[in-house]
Amino acid sequence: MKEKGMVLLMTIIILSILTLFILSLLQGSLLYVQANNQLLKRHQGFYQLEQVANQLKKTIDPLCFVSGKNANELITLLQHERGCKKEVKHRSYVYLIEDLGIYPCIQIVSSEQKNSSHHWLLTIAIKKPNFEVLQFRIAEAAPFESCDGAPSIISDGVMSWRHF
Repeated sequence: MKEKGMVLLMTIIILSILTLFILSLLQGSLLYVQANNQLLKRHQGFYQLEQVANQLKKTIDPLCFVSGKNANELITLLQHERGCKKEVKHRSYVYLIEDLGIYPCIQIVSSEQKNSSHHWLLTIAIKKPNFEVLQFRIAEAAPFESCDGAPSIISDGVMSWRHF
């Protein structure tokens, strides 16, 4: 009789351990799905900011220029909604553009002719659902100016970006 009770007890213990193991696997897969959904939302926010920034690069508004600010100061201004607003698909974006000036020693070759480069810093933010910022440094060809040192050759367009 003691052996029958021991078999029943061992069966209950093994079933309990298997149930706990299955529950922990289900919890792990649920956490994975939640993390994946968060990652997808962040990527969607990034792509939306990038799309609006590409629209802004084509139509630069002279009223949205600032000067003498560093990149982090621009972000602080946008947090306080001090900048130009753009409405796209019922979402409100705030942006600022800083003219970084002409760099004679960073040159762009177009049509086999060397040009100096003119740099811009485009900072765009969306406040809802989370505050997200995307900054682009953009270079375009400018009239040639002589360079004192050794020039660097770059291509025009987006030089660098940062997202947070």
